[in-house]
Amino acid sequence: LCLTLGIVLLVGLGYYLWTQGGTDVTDHIGEEHSEQAKKYSRALAVLSWVGSLCLACLFCCCYGDIELSTACVRSGTEVIWKMPLLLMAPLVKAFTKTGLALVLVIGFVHLWSTADITGTGTRRHYHFDSEQQLYLAMYVFVGCWLLTFVTALYQFSIAYAVAKWYDIEPGEDDERDADCFGVVEGVRCGLRYHLGSLAFGSALIATLELFQRLVEYAEIKNQQEGGNKVVSSCLTCVLCCCKCVEGILRFVSKNAYIDM
Repeated sequence: LCLTLGIVLLVGLGYYLWTQGGTDVTDHIGEEHSEQAKKYSRALAVLSWVGSLCLACLFCCCYGDIELSTACVRSGTEVIWKMPLLLMAPLVKAFTKTGLALVLVIGFVHLWSTADITGTGTRRHYHFDSEQQLYLAMYVFVGCWLLTFVTALYQFSIAYAVAKWYDIEPGEDDERDADCFGVVEGVRCGLRYHLGSLAFGSALIATLELFQRLVEYAEIKNQQEGGNKVVSSCLTCVLCCCKCVEGILRFVSKNAYIDM
């Protein structure tokens, strides 16, 4: 509808500029400039017609994609109408990850307090032995793993609810009679039947994220110590590759959760 309206408006604007352009301003600019104004108006009219032609070609070439997008939006609104808990799912995920992150931070502070402390005030230093450093590293990894797992479980529950709605046969009124607790059932199904798959995908993504943070930290230390250009270039290339692999893993993991 918007494309059709745009084509009609551009054609009408071009017709107006071609027939009336330059005549309405003759009294203001004088006869000596009226011919030049007509040329400009007709040039704008041609541009308007070219724009309408481009819109028409776009409409014809992308008609199938437009129909598909419209059908997806229509189906999405129907799913949300039948399962209103889908609107609450992002908020629940945000609160869950925030609460979990606070608990993990408190645990990290307790673990950090096991260090041997020397000095006082601002000159206080914390010393960890190799075993304590291993505990800290494992704690950070498991914390990132848990947060990534919550996101994976959220994605699976949404996919499960939508798939459940789609698999229901439409009734006589072409409506699918789906209950509104599909997301909750998706969480239960994910924890009971697909816990390993969700945990494995989350572990891969968490590992890459931690490796990226280590590379970023190495780059910061490199800049603080003079900024070696060769080291900086190598670290930037490694970080770019990590981000590329992470994007691929996120895409594959999300589609794997949907297929499950």
